[in-house]
Amino acid sequence: MKKFIFGKLVDEENLCNLEHERNEILRHINTENNVVIYGPRNYGKTSLVKNIVVKNFRKTHKKPFIFFVDLFNITDDKSLTFRLKAALEHAMVEIPLKKLTDEIKSFVAHMRPEISIDPVTGATSLSLKAVDYQNTQSIYNIFDVLKNIAKKRELLLIFDEFQDIVRLKSAQGIIRGFLQEIPSPVIIMGSKSHLLGKIFLSPKEPFYQWGATVNFEPIEYEVYHAYIEERFKQRKLRFALPVSVKLQDNMHRVPESINIVCNEIMENYENIEIQQEHINQTIISIIETRQAQYEELLRYYSLNEQIIMASVAKRGSLKQYNAVDYLSALKMNNKTVATIFKKLIDEGHIENHEDAYRINDPLLEIYFKLYR
Repeated sequence: MKKFIFGKLVDEENLCNLEHERNEILRHINTENNVVIYGPRNYGKTSLVKNIVVKNFRKTHKKPFIFFVDLFNITDDKSLTFRLKAALEHAMVEIPLKKLTDEIKSFVAHMRPEISIDPVTGATSLSLKAVDYQNTQSIYNIFDVLKNIAKKRELLLIFDEFQDIVRLKSAQGIIRGFLQEIPSPVIIMGSKSHLLGKIFLSPKEPFYQWGATVNFEPIEYEVYHAYIEERFKQRKLRFALPVSVKLQDNMHRVPESINIVCNEIMENYENIEIQQEHINQTIISIIETRQAQYEELLRYYSLNEQIIMASVAKRGSLKQYNAVDYLSALKMNNKTVATIFKKLIDEGHIENHEDAYRINDPLLEIYFKLYR
């Protein structure tokens, strides 16, 4: 069914365009090349990889093994080990139980596997014991298991939000060394280009010039407009291209945010021409329902950090955060503002777009305009 999907993985039918990105990733994987995928959050990277690339890999390989780990917001070796272990356990239970039972002893050397069956659902669960989260050796042990699996199964390794590994200098070297020893194709994804740049473009880093590159760019206005119209027709809604372009720009051309607004429009209107006033009313309604959520988020930020986010949101974009007039308006010194900007950029709340700073989440930007 054609609909606007947000807040979860988008199925193949409802992914807008991405044909070029799909073909490029599949080409690299089919030739067992490593690939680094760049693209802002909520551009459909994970949906494309999980719902198209992984499905294709399963169809074209007899004994596939998909290792998918999300490294978002890892802070230390302990959290990295936890994510790797959980990803390995999840991947292993996707092997049919009989085959898993037959093969698991050859996979696991340093861990005690415990397999159980839920008596109600019949689902298999697996836990790898003897993993010491405080000991870096456990990371090596997990990678040893993956090496053993690669000897018997066709392995595809996927690391999502990889840029957060930048906090762990030693881990970069460990992972790079492991990937160098394994012949399986690897996909690395990230949403913060400035941090990915530090990892893959700096000659001093272990991952310097590693892998081919695929960039996710904004979808062309006309293409996304056709995607919206196709779904609006179910409610007999008409939508002119100029209005669509303005909506896409207001949502920073982020598919997730566009889909949130368009879904709300579909739920509240029928058999009319959608005008700018309908879009404005819809966005205000969305922000009102999310107000408590945004207020809770901001509780974790200092007053100065909130002031800076609000100032960027109300300006729409900011060329220089160290300009004299901007510092004067904030009543903060250059060092304080620079420190706060670095934090907000690294955490993904502010992004550098076309040589100017702006709030990453367009709906959060509008919240600041309305309530701060």
